[in-house]
Amino acid sequence: MKILNKLILNYKDNPITIFLGIPTTQEELKEMFNLRFNIYKEKNYIEPEKLKDNLDLDEYDKQNKCEYFIAKVNDKIIGSARVIKDYPLPTQLYFEFEEPEQMKEIPNNSKIEISRLVVAPYKIKNSAYLPRHITMLMIFNTIAKYAKENNYKAGYAFIKTKLFYKLKNLKVPFYLIENYKQRYPKNGILYKYFNDPNDPVIPIYYFLDDIEGYFNKIFSFKLLFHKKSENEIIIKNLFFYNIFLKLLKILK
Repeated sequence: MKILNKLILNYKDNPITIFLGIPTTQEELKEMFNLRFNIYKEKNYIEPEKLKDNLDLDEYDKQNKCEYFIAKVNDKIIGSARVIKDYPLPTQLYFEFEEPEQMKEIPNNSKIEISRLVVAPYKIKNSAYLPRHITMLMIFNTIAKYAKENNYKAGYAFIKTKLFYKLKNLKVPFYLIENYKQRYPKNGILYKYFNDPNDPVIPIYYFLDDIEGYFNKIFSFKLLFHKKSENEIIIKNLFFYNIFLKLLKILK
């Protein structure tokens, strides 16, 4: 694993470190694809028989059009996402919509797509679990740093409606594409994911400068965070962080 970011959580005088970065071994890639498979299977997003060896791989993976990002605790992958570099991007293929004016101004080779974001529950001790939202945010933060270093400016994604509004409560600068028509193919791996009437999939867009500014602002909140360096963040007290999430109605 090439480490790009580190998050340290102080939990009852027992620090927990989340390492974030890019997988560098075949074993890490296999573990990541298996994690994606298991979470999507559990959520009934996929038809498992369409995938081989309990690994979630699609054409973007097979055609090497992705950069991968993982989160590890105690050498175990607990979360991952990928960045797709292509044109058109999947959201542009799977939805019909008028491109937002600000997005039209950005060259296609400066746009990416965040995809296949998954975060698994991780038990710290007894009944305490690591907050999945902080792992998810740190994955976004790591992707934003990678994007800036590689001159990407903006991007698309499609996510579940419930997740979008949770991210909205956290003030993450993702923007909803208002008028669209879904056109995901019936034989696609994620057909069940796209066609759940209780939690529809929606297209969104974002600007990497906005995301960078968001994290600069949130990590400056000294009651919760200490920015030890550009690549190392400390959550001072996990108990207070959970209270913060409850106030935002992220945790119940």
